[in-house]
Amino acid sequence: MIEIDDERCSGCGSCYDVCPNYVFRMAGKAPDVSYPAQCCECGQCLSICPEEALTSDFMARDELEPLAPITLRWEHLRSLMLARRSVRNFKSQRVPRETIERLLEAATYAGTSSNGQSEDFIVIQDREYLRELERMIAETAWNAGIKFLGKEDSLIVSFLKRKYGPRMIESYRVYHGIIKHRRENGELHGNDRIGGMVFRNAPTVIVVHGERGNALGMANGALAIRNMELLGMTMGLGACWVGFLPGAAEKDRKIREYLKLAGDRAVYGALLVGYAKHTFERKIPRRARAVRWV
Repeated sequence: MIEIDDERCSGCGSCYDVCPNYVFRMAGKAPDVSYPAQCCECGQCLSICPEEALTSDFMARDELEPLAPITLRWEHLRSLMLARRSVRNFKSQRVPRETIERLLEAATYAGTSSNGQSEDFIVIQDREYLRELERMIAETAWNAGIKFLGKEDSLIVSFLKRKYGPRMIESYRVYHGIIKHRRENGELHGNDRIGGMVFRNAPTVIVVHGERGNALGMANGALAIRNMELLGMTMGLGACWVGFLPGAAEKDRKIREYLKLAGDRAVYGALLVGYAKHTFERKIPRRARAVRWV
């Protein structure tokens, strides 16, 4: 519940302006908490009030840490974004716990649908644990349909094209060759010399999981991952999205059990994290996108 101290309130209306759920109503020259049941507890109004006239039962005022002015220029942030690469080759150097904790802090400050803040994290640094998880993911992906994509025409391939679309199937068709050849060469799950197909011998994997059935859970996970990825670049880290894990975890209950996830949780993303073995020094061209102005 939000309350307004009428003696401190100047009537500026900032709380009314920033509230995403229209909790406030301007009653004359001052705001009024007219619809408290609509509050999503985002804290925007508490953060912006210049007179500190608002209080709530879900967020204490002393929890509102003052922010330093943002001095980062747009050109620097643009350079960071354009330098982003999916890093799949890592040094053996372990990522310190305090560094991972800074990444997780950035992840928790990513936006979430309706301020749900329901995403949690699993940090995995045990190499044998990752090898077993990799084996489970690769087998699940192979048996879920990738093993059938070696044939150009079949009823199963036709079904998969209708379900996932031709473009996605062509992407997965590449993985048919990758998994098949790495199986044959004994390289599928990786070792200290040869990176695995899924986790690429990364020293750290961060898994994002959230409430099962959340229609925007995958988007929440993506926002958290991008925050970690960009912050990590400023700390000398490389990162890469783990595309196979969310789908494999949905298809195989044993993977969720291995991750010790409750039945009401779903994997919504995962990120490889480590110190990059190589440095990318040139901007790579991107396909021009269609833009329609209205």
